[in-house]
Amino acid sequence: MSEKRQNLPERRRAQADGLIYLAGPITGLSFEEVVYWRKVVNDVMPAYIETASPLRGKDEYLTGVERMAESYDHIDRPMSSGDGLFLRDTFDVRRCTLVLANLTGTEVASIGTIAELGIAWERQTPIIVAAEPDSIHGRHPFIKKMAGMIFPTLKEATGFAVKTISTGKVVPLEWPEDFDAVVSSFRGK
Repeated sequence: MSEKRQNLPERRRAQADGLIYLAGPITGLSFEEVVYWRKVVNDVMPAYIETASPLRGKDEYLTGVERMAESYDHIDRPMSSGDGLFLRDTFDVRRCTLVLANLTGTEVASIGTIAELGIAWERQTPIIVAAEPDSIHGRHPFIKKMAGMIFPTLKEATGFAVKTISTGKVVPLEWPEDFDAVVSSFRGK
């Protein structure tokens, strides 16, 4: 949780304008890569918007993992088992105000993310997607139909998500100067 949110009274945080679920590929990527963009998006959010990450509470035992698996049924961590992942992630999608899916830089289909988008779409939860137009996700007809909007960058998608669920004045988001460079370094660009 960002410092600006930690300083809010508990009652104010409970009255947030909305909850954004941060969907995106995990399998095959490093823990650092899948957590980085989610942490930055959480930190740039105005104090009145909360985020939910499928990776919350897992850094204790997944930090340093170079290639994330589909699940971790072999370790004594029920939340990272296949059943635990499915239960909490689908619960988060069902309770959120909006789903923000970061599909930028992906070259293979993200099965879990697509399932989450399907659940959100069925529940009529707004979906905002970041995906390059010529990518596997950006050009797919299912993504095009389910997403309320598709943007080529995560920054644009995040800004639109904030404007979509904000009930008051929208403040400009303050991104770290090195955000694009760090994300590109993960993807070998």
